[in-house]
Amino acid sequence: TGPRPDQCGAQHWFGQQGNNSWPYKWPLQKAAMEGNVAAIRHLTTTGGVDPNVVMTDWFDSEPLGWAASFGQLKAVIALIEAGADPLRPPNKAGNTPRADAVRERHDRVVRFLDEYEKRLKNANVNSNLPNLSPKEKKHADKGVLNTSMAEWLKQYDTSGTGPRPDQCGAQHWFGQQGNNSWPYKWP
Repeated sequence: TGPRPDQCGAQHWFGQQGNNSWPYKWPLQKAAMEGNVAAIRHLTTTGGVDPNVVMTDWFDSEPLGWAASFGQLKAVIALIEAGADPLRPPNKAGNTPRADAVRERHDRVVRFLDEYEKRLKNANVNSNLPNLSPKEKKHADKGVLNTSMAEWLKQYDTSGTGPRPDQCGAQHWFGQQGNNSWPYKWP
């Protein structure tokens, strides 16, 4: 999974917004759009960043919406594991993470979010369940996750296609080769 090739430029765009401050002001949104699971885990644990942090500079968007918009399924799962709630109300643009994924044609993320919601509705959530880890207890206390859901998240197949975040620059490079003729010469 990951961004469609035509979405790669948006990562550069994000870095230039707010007088180049967005990557520092909104590091979890940046990590989510890039699919940087290690950064997501660090920011939501050691860094103390709320996984549902609202980006006031952009329609009160949340990290989960950025990950869904860019097809970053592993990031979507990591954010949910950290406590992000895909069923929160829409942002100021009227979008939920699922709506973002639908709009951007990331079918794997849409299917995952649909299955997550279905399983969540069928789960018997109870914060007194035995053998909950602290993270699972945090989710269960919010009525979001129980042990079977946590196991399902860990086992969900996240293999797929799409460029890695570090490959987005290669698409730009390819487009500029041969006096910008390569994309037409080698479609």
